[in-house]
Amino acid sequence: MENLERSLAEHPFLKDLSSEHVKLLVGCAKNVRYAAGEILLREGEDESQFFLIRQGTIAMEAYRPGKTPVCVETLGAGDVLGVSWVLEDDGVRAGMASTLDARARESVLAFVLDGECLRKKMSADDKLGHALSRQLLSSVYQRLARLRLQSLDVYG
Repeated sequence: MENLERSLAEHPFLKDLSSEHVKLLVGCAKNVRYAAGEILLREGEDESQFFLIRQGTIAMEAYRPGKTPVCVETLGAGDVLGVSWVLEDDGVRAGMASTLDARARESVLAFVLDGECLRKKMSADDKLGHALSRQLLSSVYQRLARLRLQSLDVYG
């Protein structure tokens, strides 16, 4: 059987975290598999989970009334999905709503971490909070840079 702590530590998103911080995250994590076509997130629903993708690809799709959804971005191994769990909305509900659908294009293996659990651990440990926030910001920055290039159609 696979060791969850060791496997989490090997994910690129967590590579710079200390072993003590990875140990803290184990309590928020589970290893999950999604079948091709399965929806991981729905536009408009709360993003209460954080996904660390290990294998497979996920299509980030935008809904268009009366038309087929359009794939905005494809995520793969090493990528993360669902970053708004870190934000607390108005105190009534945790997190923010997803802005896109996320659909498995093929079988996906991922770690799913509970957003509320992560927020509590980040609040209790400033160093963990800082480290995760830096990784999240880096991930969001990289995604925005990719989307900018895509919108400019630099390669096409």
